[in-house]
Amino acid sequence: MLERGGDMGLGQVNELTNQIDHVNQKENKLNRFLDLRRKGFLGIAERRALSLAVPNVVKQIAKMKEANQIRDVIGVNSLFSTLLKGFKIDDTFAAELETAWNSARTRITMVLLYFFENNIEYHGMTSKELYKLWLKHAGAAFQLYNQGIMKYAFKVGRKQKIDKGGGGEEEKVTGERCVLGVMTVESPSVLDTCFSNLPLHQAIGDQMKSKFTPLRPYEGFASDLNERAGDQEKFEEITATMTKGLFYLLTFTVDYDPSMTQLDLFKIWAEEAKEALQAKKAGRVLDLWKVVAERKVLAIVCVENPEDVDRMSLDLPIMKKMGDRVRVECKSLRPVHDWVEDLQKLAQD
Repeated sequence: MLERGGDMGLGQVNELTNQIDHVNQKENKLNRFLDLRRKGFLGIAERRALSLAVPNVVKQIAKMKEANQIRDVIGVNSLFSTLLKGFKIDDTFAAELETAWNSARTRITMVLLYFFENNIEYHGMTSKELYKLWLKHAGAAFQLYNQGIMKYAFKVGRKQKIDKGGGGEEEKVTGERCVLGVMTVESPSVLDTCFSNLPLHQAIGDQMKSKFTPLRPYEGFASDLNERAGDQEKFEEITATMTKGLFYLLTFTVDYDPSMTQLDLFKIWAEEAKEALQAKKAGRVLDLWKVVAERKVLAIVCVENPEDVDRMSLDLPIMKKMGDRVRVECKSLRPVHDWVEDLQKLAQD
C-alpha cells in the first residue's frame, strides 16, 4: 500500500508546486493534494483525495502552459510523473492515476482548434474513380479520429428522395463536393503534416482548395464576455454528444451599430452565449466555437426538421435585440460515416 516517500527536493517539482499553489490557492482539492505531497505520505483515506485532485492539477498545468509558464508538452508530462515519484504506491493505484491523467491531458496536448473546409474539383478521371479515391481518403481520415486529431467531419449536402415520375422515387446524394470539420492539434504544423499525407491531397492536390480557420472553445469566450460585462460567472467545458437527426452548420457574423458601445455589445453577446451553451448542454447544439479575432461564431446543430433551425436562431437574445446586425449562413451537413456508406456502393465495380 502507500508508504512514506523518498526525496521530494527536486527543483522542478517545487517550482511547479509553487506555481500551482499561487494560481489556485482557493482550490481546496488541489491544496489538499499539495499538502499531502509536502508531507511525503498518503494514507488510505487520502487515496481518494489524490484521485479527485488529478483533474485539478491538470487544469492548472493547462492554464500555466497557455500563459507560457510551461512551453514543453513533454516536460509537462514529466513534471506530473515527478510529482508522484515521492510516493511508493501499489500498481493498482498507479494504474488509476495513469488513467485519470491520460483522460485529462488532452487539455494540454490538444490546445489548438481549427475549422477546415476542403472543396474538390476533378479533371481527367471518371466519377467512379473519384468515388474510389474519396473512399480511400475517408479511411485515412478515420485514423485521425482514432488519434484524437479529427474532432468532427461532415460532407456538405444530404441524402434526399428524388421523384422519378410515375410514383417512383430514388435516393440521391445532393450537395457540394466539400468536406468540412474541426481538428484539434498541438501546433499549426500538424495541419500540414496531416493533410499532405491524405490520399486526395497526394493524388489531386492541385484540384483541391483547403481553408483553415482558427477557433476557440465557446465556453472560454463566454467566460471572457461575462468578465468584461461585469459578471463573474465562468463556464466549464461541456462535452458534446453526437445524436441522430438533421445536421446544419450555422455561421453567425456579428456587427454593431456605431451608436452602440463595445460594452453594450458584450452584455448582449454574453446573454446570448449563456443561452447557446444551455442549448449545447441540452443537445440541441452539437458544438459551437468563436472564430479567433473575428466577431464570428460557428455552430453545428442537430434538429428533427429544418423549421427547428429557424426557431432556434430567431429565439437567441442577440437576434431579438440586434438581429439586423447579425448575418447567418446555413449549410446542410451529413456525418462522414453516413456518407461513406454511400461511397462504398458508388465505388463498386
